[in-house]
Amino acid sequence: ESDGLPGLIIDRYGKYLVFQFLAAGAEAWRSDIVEIAMEITGCAGAYERSDVEVRQLEGLLPRTGVLAGDFPEGLVKIIENGLPFMVDIRQGQKTGFYIDQRRNRQRIRELAGGREVLNCFCYSGGFSIYAWAGRAANVLSIDSSGEAIALGKLNARLNNFNDSDDKWLEGDVFSLLRALRDQARTFDMVILDPPKFGRGPKGEVWEFYKLLPNLLSSCHQILAPKPCFVIITAYAVKASALTLQYALSDMVSGIAGTMEAGEVTLKEKDRSRFLSMAIFARWSSLTL
Repeated sequence: ESDGLPGLIIDRYGKYLVFQFLAAGAEAWRSDIVEIAMEITGCAGAYERSDVEVRQLEGLLPRTGVLAGDFPEGLVKIIENGLPFMVDIRQGQKTGFYIDQRRNRQRIRELAGGREVLNCFCYSGGFSIYAWAGRAANVLSIDSSGEAIALGKLNARLNNFNDSDDKWLEGDVFSLLRALRDQARTFDMVILDPPKFGRGPKGEVWEFYKLLPNLLSSCHQILAPKPCFVIITAYAVKASALTLQYALSDMVSGIAGTMEAGEVTLKEKDRSRFLSMAIFARWSSLTL
């Protein structure tokens, strides 16, 4: 919202653009915005994913579909930091892929070597693939969506990484965390990137202040004796990054390390300005 064009998101995946018009002001200029963006980028096609609840606050109905040019029916292949991914633009979360998390994904890649990694709410496996690319000893990925798990396994195969069923678990994260505890499983790195607090992928309601403490408590019980890294991110919450930091501090209390909190941002091309996308808190061991 700090880029001078509030209520408008345009994500580029190779030769395709994906639009979200979230406010009445952006909606009023829809045709002009699409035309100009296509002209500037020279992309082959544009698709709309304005199927978000916030439009209702503006008196707007959800909208999806092809906006311009030719757009493929299936998945779209992208390359991020040398790693290939298949993106489901038409049915996936947000616009298909969480582009704003790429710096955090790269950080996981740098730290994962030889580690036991747990990726909760893995979606299409972005963090998991980066962990495997960083030569993690093992990566366990969990998501409640069968479609997300299938896409994650596809991305694993695309990168020649492990796509076996025991590495990609479909189910409720809280239940599976308790099962991992009962199995005495422990992890050096834990990644928590839950769906935006509000309404989840299956219509469930995510309540920030109710679920976050339970989530962190469950993760605390499966931390290795000497963990190295924990990160949690949150979208669309009425809370600050400091709230996440305080909650995460309780989880790693007594373990020596450093804590960071702030905003997940995207840097504007050819400019020094960063655009806020979400909030995060992360803890790192002093031995890293």
